[in-house]
Amino acid sequence: MQPSEILTECEKSGVHLFFAENKIKAKGDFNVLDVALIDSLFSEKEAVTKCLMQMQNVSESVIVFSKVLGRDIIISWKNENPKVVYVDQTPYSLKEIKQLKSQQLSAKDLKNIHNIKAEFDGHVVEKTQ
Repeated sequence: MQPSEILTECEKSGVHLFFAENKIKAKGDFNVLDVALIDSLFSEKEAVTKCLMQMQNVSESVIVFSKVLGRDIIISWKNENPKVVYVDQTPYSLKEIKQLKSQQLSAKDLKNIHNIKAEFDGHVVEKTQ
């Protein structure tokens, strides 16, 4: 499970996870969580911690379903006029977003670009044939 999926499932169950005092904390009844979800939380603890820390450093976050990625994602940003938008911890500059919008990319292309960008901490340059 992706960190955003873990956080989304916890929220749906009424458990709000947040990062404070250098650890993951929870508000809500932790006992309502499914065993598989708890296992995912512990096995992905480092990634979930990173996600929660990033969310702590932004002013706005929203969880949306991405048809391209086929799952819930967290989109977050700072300030009213952000220069960077995070898609599941992966930063996209406004220049990158404009570049992606200007190209005629398939859903598969967008998914591949996002996965590569996230995995290799890269940035969008341009699509080549």
